[in-house]
Amino acid sequence: MRNIVGGLVGALVGSSMIVIMLAVPPTEYPSPFSQFWIVFSGSDSLLASATGLLSSTTWIIYVMAWIAIGLITAPFAKSEWNAVRTALWVGVFLSAFAVSSALLLDPSLWTLDRDARNIYLVLQFASGIAYSLLSLVSSIPLAILLQKARRESEAPLPIKIETICECGAVFKSAPLMCAECGRILRNESEAV
Repeated sequence: MRNIVGGLVGALVGSSMIVIMLAVPPTEYPSPFSQFWIVFSGSDSLLASATGLLSSTTWIIYVMAWIAIGLITAPFAKSEWNAVRTALWVGVFLSAFAVSSALLLDPSLWTLDRDARNIYLVLQFASGIAYSLLSLVSSIPLAILLQKARRESEAPLPIKIETICECGAVFKSAPLMCAECGRILRNESEAV
């Protein structure tokens, strides 16, 4: 669940960020969806990362966007592998937003040539997932640092837990009473 939420947040923030940095003009969508034009246009722009990365004027914007997406999604990952899963979810959400954008702009896309539509869908999702792996450049190192910080902040485990009763019984725990003689070893209110 964390990975899905991280992927959604990364896709929303990354889409908004790329639209602002590229100064993409607003696109007109049907009435209830017009307020989400930033997400739709940003998803289209991020799925055009190959073109943007090869352009001498926009490559730095695309690099910064993917690094920012990785930095945003890293706190949702508990490990390096979770960072990869979160990045894949970013790609799925970006692709879904881009396909939604295409369908809102041209509803006939769904009803025309079935083979062309299916190829379009496969290419959109494949490119979205492939491009989302660019966020791993910043996501994995930050996930490793956060994982180490979490480990250091956890309370250390006790080296040895052992309770010895006056009757000589030895327990590898902190029992309330002795199982051998029935003597009370500690009060219930005492912390272990």
